[in-house]
Amino acid sequence: IFNKDTGMYYDIRNPESQVKLEQDSSRLSKIQPKMDKAWDTWWKEKRKNNDELRIFSEAGNVEKVEQLLDKNKLGDLAADIDSPGLDNWTALHFAASEGHYQISCLLLENDADLETQTKM
Repeated sequence: IFNKDTGMYYDIRNPESQVKLEQDSSRLSKIQPKMDKAWDTWWKEKRKNNDELRIFSEAGNVEKVEQLLDKNKLGDLAADIDSPGLDNWTALHFAASEGHYQISCLLLENDADLETQTKM
């Protein structure tokens, strides 16, 4: 058996490997709830940033859009530039529909997808 988390192989025909596998499984079952909670928190924050990117793009708030796209400050929590909202509208759709030229340019400079289509 190959454990993708640790990179270890367990030969279940070997009694020593069986014991080691049971120990590792027991230890993982104790920390799994903490790991799940950490991922839940991360996803909530990521979803919030993606939602706010669309909201502030529509509102014309250049400063907030720049902050949400800043990977140096937010790391992997930075908003996904092409994350779709209702009817697959992205931040670029919202900015362009409201005539926010500066935000549209900012999104395009950050590789927003011009080919994304809405459901409308």
